[in-house]
Amino acid sequence: MLIKIARPWEIPERDATPEHLYWNRRTFLKAAGITTFSLIAGCSSQTEKTAAAAPAILDPTEDLYPAKRNAKYVLDRPLTDEDVAAKYNNYYEFTESKDVYRYIDKFQVRPWTIAVSGMVKKPKTYDIDTLIRQLKLEERLYRHRCVEA
Repeated sequence: MLIKIARPWEIPERDATPEHLYWNRRTFLKAAGITTFSLIAGCSSQTEKTAAAAPAILDPTEDLYPAKRNAKYVLDRPLTDEDVAAKYNNYYEFTESKDVYRYIDKFQVRPWTIAVSGMVKKPKTYDIDTLIRQLKLEERLYRHRCVEA
């Protein structure tokens, strides 16, 4: 008989990401853009060194940040160190290596547009800065689990 004793860091299956959301993660990333990653990567010291060589990108929405933190999303452990979060990549949109921050300095985040097209009644293209200003921004803290193992 197998008796499984849950470790303190394990979560029940019911709290895991639903399968339909997991399979649509690439679509979500494309819709959300890599803006968040780019902003986090911009905080790392390595990126600061390479950013000096890249042309300055003006952010018309910088007055909106930092966004107010939503108190509903509370973590049960300390935040990941910003240097670690900014330098680790688990998505392969740029490279298959985990150190994408070394190659991201030439990535242009503006101008950025999102096109709603295909089988829609009113196709439209949105400018990301206009769209950001129309949305209510908030900071949320999430606990993510690794699905590689």
